[in-house]
Amino acid sequence: MTAELRSLRAVDRLVSAIDNMVSILECTPYIKAISEKPFLAERGLREYFVMNYVVVYRVGGSIVTLVNLFHQTQQYDSERYWED
Repeated sequence: MTAELRSLRAVDRLVSAIDNMVSILECTPYIKAISEKPFLAERGLREYFVMNYVVVYRVGGSIVTLVNLFHQTQQYDSERYWED
């Protein structure tokens, strides 16, 4: 766990920011383009940055699927974090 998340206030802020992101994606799922990172782009994934984190998601018709949450310092476009 990062030092930031050790604080309950930080957790509350992160959850609130993610809730806000979900509300935005409910109305405008295509607000973010498909990732420029080749590994993610091949899978049709998009990135939404929230505080020091990135939410990786996909849009399929009217359904938005939150695929994963990473700290921005992680190499999340690496195969080691993904299962096909």
